[in-house]
Amino acid sequence: MPNRRASAVWEGGLKGGKGTFKGESDAISGNYSFSSRFEEGSGSNPEELLAAAHAACVSMALAAQLDREVHAQAWPLDQADVAIAALRAGAVDGAAVLVPSHQVRALPGHA
Repeated sequence: MPNRRASAVWEGGLKGGKGTFKGESDAISGNYSFSSRFEEGSGSNPEELLAAAHAACVSMALAAQLDREVHAQAWPLDQADVAIAALRAGAVDGAAVLVPSHQVRALPGHA
C-alpha cells in the first residue's frame, strides 16, 4: 500500500486559535478549533477524522470478508466513535478510544 500524507496548521493560542487540515489528494480538508475539539463548536476535529478513517477501513475489510465467505452482495454500514476525556489544566486526561460498531444490511433484491 502506498504511504498517504496530510498536513495541519494551527494559528494562535490554544483556546483562541484556529487550525486547518488537508489531505494530499485534496479529497479531505477542513477547519478545527479548541471549541470543535473539546466542546460542541462547529468544525471538525482529530477524533472525527480518526473515526472516519477507522470506519472506512472496517467497512472495506467487512466487505472483503463477506465477498469471500457469503458470496452475496451486501452493504456494510460501519460507525466508529472516538471519545476523549475532559480537558484539565491544558492537558487531556485520557487517550482517544475507538469503539467500532458494525451493521450489515443486504442490498434490495439480495436478502
